Amino acid sequence: MKNLFQWLADRQILVPPLLILELRDQLEYYNQLNEHISAQDKKLVQLNKDNELFTLLQTVPGIGPMTASCCLSAVGNVNDFANGRNFAAWIGLVPFQHSTGGKPRLLGISKRGNKELRELFVHAARAVMWRDSSAERYFGSWLIELKRRKSFNVAVVALANKLARIAWSVMKSHKAFEVKA
Repeated sequence: MKNLFQWLADRQILVPPLLILELRDQLEYYNQLNEHISAQDKKLVQLNKDNELFTLLQTVPGIGPMTASCCLSAVGNVNDFANGRNFAAWIGLVPFQHSTGGKPRLLGISKRGNKELRELFVHAARAVMWRDSSAERYFGSWLIELKRRKSFNVAVVALANKLARIAWSVMKSHKAFEVKA
């Protein structure tokens, strides 16, 4: 905010005093919200500090404390899912399938299932996608090629599906995510 006021002053732009007061109020509110978010994040970490799976899930790229804790609270028993695809389907990250005349067609994602987890996995995938170097390090040419062939949002959902499958594997095996060379 100080940078904005400095920028306006450098260009000698007159700003009405009421607008300045309103902007300051908005900045105070923004700072208050950030403090509350930080406090909640600390509570989340404190609550799960002794949970091994909480720590292991955070080894998956893009998955932080919020996604890890939501994943653990939503999944009562990881053995309820036969494989990672079933877990991703339960979240709602797999495409609808329509078949007629022996020709299967994949449609958009189902958006059924756990909305909160799906949203968190999509945000995790988006965080990974913005960092090309780390995305390539973790997922190799698969992700780079996918980004080249498909639209950004389609690639994000495909990566979210992959992250959900990896998260299921981490919860099932109790082993941290490792980059395979």
